[in-house]
Amino acid sequence: MVKKKIIQKMIDQVYDFCHRKKIKSYFVGGFVRNLLLNKEIKDIDVVIAITNKNDTVAKIAREFAGKSKGSLVQLDEKNDVYRIVYRTGIYLDFARMRGKNIKEDLNIRDFTINALAKPITDSVHFFSISKDIIDCCGGKKDLKDKIIKMVNKEVFDEDPLRLLRAYRLSAVLDFKIENSTRKLIKQKSFLINKVAKERVRDELFKILQTDNSYQYILSLEKTGLLTEIFPEINIMKNAVDCYYHQQGLWEHSLETLNSLEEIFLKLPFLFPQSCNKLKKHLEEKVTDNIKRKEVFKLGAIFHDIGKPATLKMIDGKVRFLGHEVEGVKLTKKILRKLKLSNKMIKIIEKIILHHMRPGNLASAPRLTDRAIGRFFTDLKEEGVGALLVSLADHYSYRKIKIKKSEIKKQLTTTSKMLKSFYQRRKIILPKPFLNGDDLMRIFGFSPGPQIGLFLKLITEAQVSGEIKTKKRAVEYVRSLIEKTS
Repeated sequence: MVKKKIIQKMIDQVYDFCHRKKIKSYFVGGFVRNLLLNKEIKDIDVVIAITNKNDTVAKIAREFAGKSKGSLVQLDEKNDVYRIVYRTGIYLDFARMRGKNIKEDLNIRDFTINALAKPITDSVHFFSISKDIIDCCGGKKDLKDKIIKMVNKEVFDEDPLRLLRAYRLSAVLDFKIENSTRKLIKQKSFLINKVAKERVRDELFKILQTDNSYQYILSLEKTGLLTEIFPEINIMKNAVDCYYHQQGLWEHSLETLNSLEEIFLKLPFLFPQSCNKLKKHLEEKVTDNIKRKEVFKLGAIFHDIGKPATLKMIDGKVRFLGHEVEGVKLTKKILRKLKLSNKMIKIIEKIILHHMRPGNLASAPRLTDRAIGRFFTDLKEEGVGALLVSLADHYSYRKIKIKKSEIKKQLTTTSKMLKSFYQRRKIILPKPFLNGDDLMRIFGFSPGPQIGLFLKLITEAQVSGEIKTKKRAVEYVRSLIEKTS
């Protein structure tokens, strides 16, 4: 309700401004679509027909930004698009009309459901939006039929990002992509390589934000789009013979993603004692628009990519020794090309590097507090992601190989470790008594890996209760030095 009031106020401000300035303008695109669907609105799209020689979109947008206390950004120099950003999280786009009239403008948009406009001749209200809609491409019918359909056959040549956007809209709206549109996407999939990686990344993460992104990632792979974005996927697709899934490692990776999303939806049932804190952790933003749970999903997709390069036969059995390390190397290259932030890359790196450890702990005779402490000392907060992806990894084999008892043991271990982490957080992740500067100042250490090793040992001793004061920490380091000298 609060968001609707904010949007309605913004709509009224746009109407008052355009009416007073006698600006011929239209609400268009995704804003009109989402109003008709009664979906959440974060942005308002306005097209302006410049009729006064003294006016420009830049001038109009700048004046409106000043009056409405927003920050102005030039979004698209070529098409004369300006964005006004507000502290509420809402943003408003002003764009110059393309063509001689609004119908020509709508006829060169991407999909029919976005080729909708409403003249700003009166103040629009949520309950009167369906009146006076300009629909020259059949968008209202496609909204009713839940169809994503291209406006014309040139849409993907004009902006190849639309190839991916079709699937993003399909995922977010739960609409089907019309057959001829899907076939053309398959034919034109190679064009996605012309798009800036940042734009591709943003669309991809919008798909991963949905609860069932698995089916859309699968569809992207079938059209060839996903392998154009991530050609390294072919490494997994070609590794078939040594895996239990019919389509080999790639099918296993997709099933891991599918299982992870299932786990996310069943948190209250699987982890009743840790559920609320887990949800908060998953919803935590890593960047302005990307949450931890979406980053974990990408980790699930690539968690085993290092297996083909490390495959060996040892005593007649297939082994993948060191596949985690190889997987990190490959995945870092992939994610850097996609322009992910260093923070996101480090999260995925830790998940891949340590995704086997929970399974090893589950197979141990007894799960000790010290083992749990050591795990979270190494991974910190990212231990949560590694635990969930590891569990999803095991779940992916449910129908073909793994015993129910093994799944139950993995789930029990995961549950115990999460419960211990959240209940004993301050003990498991204590504030260190000593840091690297202390080690160099007190003991004359030189900068290097030795400092990291000693800090890890100190932390483990704190977690186990062996060290409880700074003085004892100094004595502990001194005893370690004496043993190694």
